[in-house]
Amino acid sequence: MLQAAPQFSPFQLLDAARRAEAEGHLDAAYQYYRHTVDQFAYSPEAAQAREGLARLNSGRQPNIWHLNGTPATGDGAGRGAARSKTRRPKLPTPRKHYRLGGFLACLVSLFGWLLAAAGLAAAPAQLVLGRPEIGLGIGALLAVGLALAALGLVTVALGQAARALFDQANATRELVAIERAKAGLD
Repeated sequence: MLQAAPQFSPFQLLDAARRAEAEGHLDAAYQYYRHTVDQFAYSPEAAQAREGLARLNSGRQPNIWHLNGTPATGDGAGRGAARSKTRRPKLPTPRKHYRLGGFLACLVSLFGWLLAAAGLAAAPAQLVLGRPEIGLGIGALLAVGLALAALGLVTVALGQAARALFDQANATRELVAIERAKAGLD
């Protein structure tokens, strides 16, 4: 006959963690606190368990033991172990490399918006201010205005695409600089 694993309440787990911590069994206390936080994340006991985890993690990383009694990580040294005194590389300061390209892309987008606005305003303006002797019908004026507005929107899209291209190139350049600094090539 199969039996289900026993269920413990968050209070019982928190109490077991506190007793294990008081007795000096920090690895077991860490596991009880971690289990409380994982299984009962929104309970008041989980908040207290997080405080216990913070207290235990302040100076060391505990061993996490598997059921068969072996540590889950190599030697379990963690944060308390002596670290090598390597210096972190100084990361480059972010710079805007493609300013002129971004400026031109913004100008193209602005020109596109102006073109679209002119296209939408052309037909009503021609009807109000127009001269009847030209002989263009209302349908032709409307078609020319809509074509001009569509051309403006396409120009806006091209300007935005160019700006995105320059922003992506700048971001790629910064990532390469960061990786070069991490590798010690700069």
